[in-house]
Amino acid sequence: MPRVLVAGAGSGVGWETVAAAIKDGFDVVAMIRNEDQRSDLEGMGAKVVIADAFDAASTASAIAETSPDSIVCAIGSKPGDERRVDYEGTKTLVEGAKASGTKRFLLVTSFGCRETRGTIPPGLLEKIGAALAEKDKAEDYIEASGLDWTIMRPGGLGTDPASGTAILTESGDVMGGINRADVAALIISCLKSDKTIGRTLGAIDTQKVRAGEPVPFAI
Repeated sequence: MPRVLVAGAGSGVGWETVAAAIKDGFDVVAMIRNEDQRSDLEGMGAKVVIADAFDAASTASAIAETSPDSIVCAIGSKPGDERRVDYEGTKTLVEGAKASGTKRFLLVTSFGCRETRGTIPPGLLEKIGAALAEKDKAEDYIEASGLDWTIMRPGGLGTDPASGTAILTESGDVMGGINRADVAALIISCLKSDKTIGRTLGAIDTQKVRAGEPVPFAI
């Protein structure tokens, strides 16, 4: 079975991706910083590695020791973080992937990155603009990496169970929401399709569209 390493597996989209990947039959490596999260992830069926995406040595070691077929980067900074992991952590993971020979890499960022910045309301942009700037750099870095990359930009994240009505889209003028569990399901679909390599795709629930008309991307 294919092996996927999920960075940022301790919470949010990363946690949901671990669950979705295990359900789909992947051999899952959960990369986390906090040892306290180990038992829950192992209980789900994941192999756990402790590494800090800020630290190149521990990250490279985690990737080299587990030899994943693909990497999902679901790390992200929180409001108020003095040091943001979005770009630095992505860069560290990309270099670790290149050193170990892992070619497939999926980066999770956000609506509002780069050419879609205008979709973010001014009030929200004031709050998340610094994080988006780091995600912009992360997107630039992965595109220039030479890896088989996919960028996924989810809309506003919810915690409800998967709705099953979420889609991928290349429409750059849309805004809306999506549940984390639906993002995880779309991540798994992307990893299983070569059509998503070299693509930057929005992820949105068709029942939560607030602006624009997303055209579905067919995998």
